Amino acid sequence: MVSFQNGAKNREEELLINKNKLNPYNLLSSRSNNKICVFMLHGFGVTPQIFGDLQFKLSILNIDSYAPMLTGKSWSLFSFANSSHQEWINKSTEVYDRLSLEYDEVIVLGFSMGGTLATHLSQIRKVKKVILLSPYFGLYKMPPFIENVLITLFKKRNLYIKNKSLDCSKVIKQEEIFTYGYTPLKAVVELFLLKEKVVSLPKSFASILIMHSRLDHVADYQESYDYFKEVEEFEFVSLEKSYHYILNDIEQEEVYLKVIDFIRH
Repeated sequence: MVSFQNGAKNREEELLINKNKLNPYNLLSSRSNNKICVFMLHGFGVTPQIFGDLQFKLSILNIDSYAPMLTGKSWSLFSFANSSHQEWINKSTEVYDRLSLEYDEVIVLGFSMGGTLATHLSQIRKVKKVILLSPYFGLYKMPPFIENVLITLFKKRNLYIKNKSLDCSKVIKQEEIFTYGYTPLKAVVELFLLKEKVVSLPKSFASILIMHSRLDHVADYQESYDYFKEVEEFEFVSLEKSYHYILNDIEQEEVYLKVIDFIRH
């Protein structure tokens, strides 16, 4: 664990996972003047590039998609550390509202933390279809009271923990998914606060597809299932071999096919 003071920009590059191989963009967008757009919300500690393969498959089918950066800037760990869950909510809501003016239908897709944000959007807007991939509604095997303790301990402290492993059963280079080599604990606190806000609101009335692996070691599978089992219209697909990063894992083709089928029907 390391500590940096705010504004210590000369040390920031040391926290990036690989400054020479970064894909430093804040937006992934594919447009074909279609009437439907898939609004993609990325997860915690990753950037829009997580959706690269899925977006390519959608573009072949002339399905538009739009994936903005939600948590600061892709090349700045400090901007991520100093962003708040309310800023993530505001960004996702603003983009959704703009896309809704441009398209007849906007389907919201979220991965991990993006799934939590997508759920929130469906609570405050009339979203017809929502797709949630490994949605976060609690960390794996972490009791809620521990989250409360961590919120108290780390809310105002500039501490970073090194990202040592990736929850993916398929052998994959870490830099292909993670932008940052470290995780700011202040941002983890904001993740907890986001979840608290979402679970405190009434359930969504959207048509929801959830895909979650039983072997997820990041976002707790059971917490996800328990939350959505009370939603009026949902389909919960349990994966059996993948870990958390189901868009990159060994069942990724199954995920792509199911997502595309849900979008088109």
